[in-house]
Amino acid sequence: MPTKTTAAPVPRSLVWATDLDVLPPDRVIERREDYLVVRSPGNPGHHWGNLLVFDEPPRPGDGDRWESLFGAEFGADRRVRHRTFAWDRADGEAGAARDFSRKRLADRRRLFRAGRGAWFVANDPVSNDVVASCGVVFTGGRGRFQAVETALEHRRRGICSRLVVEAARRAAEAYGAERFVIVAEAGYHALGLYESLGFERAEHVFGVCLWPRETPRAGPDAR
Repeated sequence: MPTKTTAAPVPRSLVWATDLDVLPPDRVIERREDYLVVRSPGNPGHHWGNLLVFDEPPRPGDGDRWESLFGAEFGADRRVRHRTFAWDRADGEAGAARDFSRKRLADRRRLFRAGRGAWFVANDPVSNDVVASCGVVFTGGRGRFQAVETALEHRRRGICSRLVVEAARRAAEAYGAERFVIVAEAGYHALGLYESLGFERAEHVFGVCLWPRETPRAGPDAR
């Protein structure tokens, strides 16, 4: 049986610790063998207020185990219809979650092979290492930038600016793109850079994603 302590467990990561700090006063944090259970009884629909925080990143095959543990912890509350997991590492280790990134890159490659876009990179002139990159996907006359990134040690040198401008120029020539779109979260650090290159804030949109729980299957123990 799980045990409760008077002092709530505290994650090792300062990010996760302070994430829990700002949850409502009715939050409940309980320690299990290799994870924390975080509940916000007053707001069961809060994805990041009702979650499991594991000690280590996911390993191959952990998906089903984590899903099962979440169901065991939150299954009795029908208002909790999502699944949220985190892991208490501050070093950026993604574990088996890198599978998502690989699949997303594979999706983009398929678009590029079909003539729908290209990947652009900036190389260090000395080492030839890739220091910045971005993808652009084209549909009709529209070009949508994807994953505009610059290596941390090469930021604030104008590399990203040059890359975006050059990618747009070559895209206009090769694909006939007439309009370019970059989407970023409000307050993103590079918004000023994009605006300095001629991009304008045209839309402010929202979206909601709900991951419903699977419908329980009938079985010998079904009630």
